[in-house]
Amino acid sequence: MRKSTVCLPTLVVNERAKVPVRRFQRRHPVLEEERERIKRDLHDGVLQTLYAAGLGMAAAKADMTSAPPSVVGQINFAASQVDHAIREIRALLQHDLDPAHPENMSLDAAMRTTIDGFIGTSSLRCRVAIDPQAAGALTQEQGTQVLYILREALSNVLRHAQAESVTVALKSNEDRRIILEVEDDGIGFVERPLSRTHYGIKNLSQRSTAIGGQLQIISSSDLGTRLVLEFDGGVACLPNL
Repeated sequence: MRKSTVCLPTLVVNERAKVPVRRFQRRHPVLEEERERIKRDLHDGVLQTLYAAGLGMAAAKADMTSAPPSVVGQINFAASQVDHAIREIRALLQHDLDPAHPENMSLDAAMRTTIDGFIGTSSLRCRVAIDPQAAGALTQEQGTQVLYILREALSNVLRHAQAESVTVALKSNEDRRIILEVEDDGIGFVERPLSRTHYGIKNLSQRSTAIGGQLQIISSSDLGTRLVLEFDGGVACLPNL
């Protein structure tokens, strides 16, 4: 059995370089406006264009009663690709472009809402174990980064793992460090090792660095993938702008 481990670097942040959370929060209205603009553009522009393309291919297929099987196959493939793109954009609108950690929601509740949003429409079995004390030890910014990392991990499970089940846990160890674990029973990625230049892995690295965390992604062929994030709770961190 072959195992592959990706260890992502951490960054020690100088106390003087830390950006006050209040300054970051004052910038939230601008970020929210931009997020809403992108969502509108995707929904009213790209998504509607894809819907129209899908309807056009369905109409063309209905008129191709005497077309060769190879042509019908190409139309079916194109239609399936359009349908996949529509699902990807809808997932983006529903999950990735929504605020990760609303200030009026506890981290425990926000994590469970995120998990339900991803898993609720799939056949995946999900086990969730969130220690309320560990969740309560995080700052607002740490909770936000944890939720974005959780989103990326669950998105990878749904899109690539071919898993039947996934486990999400948030806990603290004997040194009172916070640990987030996301583990699936999918196919792993040994045959296609993850690279630090991969966009998703780069995002995970940046977000773990923003809270001074250590992130490992451990995978074995046919035995799934395990993501482990470890960091100190309750420490003011650099916002990931």
